[in-house]
Amino acid sequence: MTALWSPGGGNFENQTSIPTGLSDVAAVAAGAWHTVALKSDGTMVAWGDNGYGQTTTPTGLTGVVAISTGTCHTVAVKDDGTVVAWGSNDSNQSMVPTVISGVNRVAAGAYHTVALKSDGSVVGWGDNTYNQTLVPTGLFGVVAVAAGSSHTVAVKGDETVVAWGSNSSGQATVPTGLSGVVAVAAGAYHTVALKGDGTVVAWGYNGNGETKVPGSLSGAIAVAAGSYHSVALKSGGTVVAWGDNSYGQITVPSGLSGVVAVAAGWSHTVALKSNGTVVAWGDNSSGQSTVPTGLSGVVAVAAGGGHSVALKSDGTVVTWGYNGYGQATVPMGLSGVIGVAAGWYHTVALKSDGTVVAWGDDNDGQSTTPTYPYETPLSGILTWNLANLTTTFTPDVSLPSDATINVRLSQGIKSQNGMRLPADVIWSFTTGGLPPSVSTYLLRDGYVGTIYNQSVSLNSGASPITWSINSGNLPPGLSLNSAAGIIRGTPSTSGNFDFIVQAVDSNNHVTSKALSIAVNQALTIITSALQNGHVGVSYDVTVAVSGGKSPYSWSVSSGLLPTGLTLNAFTGAITGTPIATGNNSFTMQLQDANNVITTKDLTIIVDSYPTISTSNLPNGYVNSIYNQVLTVTGGITPYFWSIVAGNLPVGLILDSNTGAITGVPTTAGNSSFTIQVKDVNNKAAGKLLTINIQQINTPPIKQHSFCKFVIPSLGFAL
Repeated sequence: MTALWSPGGGNFENQTSIPTGLSDVAAVAAGAWHTVALKSDGTMVAWGDNGYGQTTTPTGLTGVVAISTGTCHTVAVKDDGTVVAWGSNDSNQSMVPTVISGVNRVAAGAYHTVALKSDGSVVGWGDNTYNQTLVPTGLFGVVAVAAGSSHTVAVKGDETVVAWGSNSSGQATVPTGLSGVVAVAAGAYHTVALKGDGTVVAWGYNGNGETKVPGSLSGAIAVAAGSYHSVALKSGGTVVAWGDNSYGQITVPSGLSGVVAVAAGWSHTVALKSNGTVVAWGDNSSGQSTVPTGLSGVVAVAAGGGHSVALKSDGTVVTWGYNGYGQATVPMGLSGVIGVAAGWYHTVALKSDGTVVAWGDDNDGQSTTPTYPYETPLSGILTWNLANLTTTFTPDVSLPSDATINVRLSQGIKSQNGMRLPADVIWSFTTGGLPPSVSTYLLRDGYVGTIYNQSVSLNSGASPITWSINSGNLPPGLSLNSAAGIIRGTPSTSGNFDFIVQAVDSNNHVTSKALSIAVNQALTIITSALQNGHVGVSYDVTVAVSGGKSPYSWSVSSGLLPTGLTLNAFTGAITGTPIATGNNSFTMQLQDANNVITTKDLTIIVDSYPTISTSNLPNGYVNSIYNQVLTVTGGITPYFWSIVAGNLPVGLILDSNTGAITGVPTTAGNSSFTIQVKDVNNKAAGKLLTINIQQINTPPIKQHSFCKFVIPSLGFAL
């Protein structure tokens, strides 16, 4: 189960406070009050409520490849196919059946646990108040499971869905005609299904809008369900959430991108990013959203009621959050884990050998491995052959390949002479079953540098199953888990890789299938900057891409192109004629044929052509200083000025950087010339100008005559 619920809210247990330094996370899961992160090295980190030990990861737990959380327990699947669970076990949800092997997926409900075996059969244990652990008779060929509060959901190889357990809000009533389903998630009282076309279908309780899927949602690649909210991960690495938002659990952080997995707790949400870091929001009352400091190498996560679980790439498990039932206390020495799950107060781990370990609350046996085989009633026809004294039992449904059949012959049966049996007779046998048959026919593409995790499934075969590659090669960086049938790793080389996968069951029946994995180079927008545009001038630039798988689809995910320009969605060409100046920043989004998305922030600066605004130049004078600066509008600085025809008056020069004409003219006359200015983009403008240099006119010398006048007081004349 990817999502659980809690009676609390907020961040009281620190379930939304991600541990400082957490990185290399490959998957996350959220319980009621705790959060779990699985690192790429197979170890786990858990935080939040630890009242049942759900965040105390068993010491030494490594090799974890998958995780899940219940309300207060955590479950991990190891790369050897075994399961480890811890936390609350009040309904035996952390008690892993000792006879279970060949498990490749686990899910944890509130107080029950579910395991999917490599032969496509399902085993459940823990609380069975609503028959949530009573697997329907004849259910085989299962490829995915999820567990809610008190209901269980399975996806079959034919992409149909089966649900059982509590149906108080219609959560176990699968919509008529539903098909094409590839994954499911179970909340408190609702169910969410992901279809292969990227659409989502939900049913059950809708008091908070949790089953009202946004009409615009498409391109989904994963789903999670909290108590009363739902979450979808889109192919571009973005997240959409809907339903109850009492604690901000559906308010996706602004700008969140690059997400590769999501998990939902009671009222918090956790996202695992492609760079191995984790983002959590919503309730943190038990620290389930506070990721432990330094956590790295996580490959999967799970979330329980109030605790979180992380599976690291080295097969160890880390837990945090509420630990009231020991669900966050990982069993000492636990290693080789390939998958984890978390219930309300318990935790479960699947080991690479196909076994399961569980811990935490065990009040319903959810954390205690049962010592008996899984049993279910089986109807059929019993016939007798008196000629050879044999009896034949024909079941009404097909049986799994490793089923043990117990038939009780009642004392009421009479012999041929009328004698009754003196006592009931128990007839027990084990089915040899059909040889294994690989149901996987297509493996998804991989990308260089991106974590790959894909399981190969069987329709039949007796557990345990041993997987191998008997010819060809997996892409470099990938490996096949021999117990769980999981191909995982980080591809390092692009190309098409053909191989034959082989499965051998416990009866030494062998089957094989030719498969292929195409590894693409990382999808990248390689254009780092776009050339500037000019008003009124045609613009034609194609954004370049490398890697990914064609055909591509281009779009502008935020911001706007300059007015007058358009984007070709198929080629990435930006064309048109800008009609206004400005700096236009936008985010270019690229989606390839596998719905992988990458983005790039780009800017187009649009300006007008430069124009010389100086209309005429003043006259100058011989031997007098001349200083006149030319002016320009439009274009982009810096500018470069030059004389392209004619000459300046003798004695004057042009400053090519400033456009200043300065100097002392020495010769009178009219000088006409063509001035040119170029902007930084080499866009040019020119203008014919004239400077008239004149001689300075010397004013004539005026002749003065002396005047005679008398100074009376002196008595003499001048």
